[in-house]
Amino acid sequence: MNRREKSRLYDGLPSATNREWGPDRSNNAYTYGQDGLGGYGDFNGPPRPRHGGERPRGYRGRGPRGYVRSDERIADDIIGRLTDDAHVDASEILVMVEGGVATLTGNVPERRMKHRAEDIAADATGVSDVRNAIRVDDGTASFGQAGEAVRTPNWR
Repeated sequence: MNRREKSRLYDGLPSATNREWGPDRSNNAYTYGQDGLGGYGDFNGPPRPRHGGERPRGYRGRGPRGYVRSDERIADDIIGRLTDDAHVDASEILVMVEGGVATLTGNVPERRMKHRAEDIAADATGVSDVRNAIRVDDGTASFGQAGEAVRTPNWR
């Protein structure tokens, strides 16, 4: 089969992708595919973000010069974020902030909660560092409810 016969082999068959090829692939006036589907060369829509490229920047997070958020507000923010998070049991976590350094103490039942609590604290505005002293306790280290006496079954 020569070249001319090969080029006519698919003439008249419908396209599996519904793509239509325009006359000039470098011209922005033409799209190569159905409108709105974003086919190859669809230059008429909004520009897509480039990975690794510079993204547009706003002014979020840039406050007045010399402003430092108070430790109490930072602690309240972290406590609120921990309380609102569906993946962290924050009932045994204590939060303390001094000079923008957040210290987390207490117990959580799973290791992932410990790391998630640290990430949540680090994302709070005004936090310069996080010291994570949370211990993972699946119930074997502490017996019973906090403040209750523990009794052994055969105590005399």
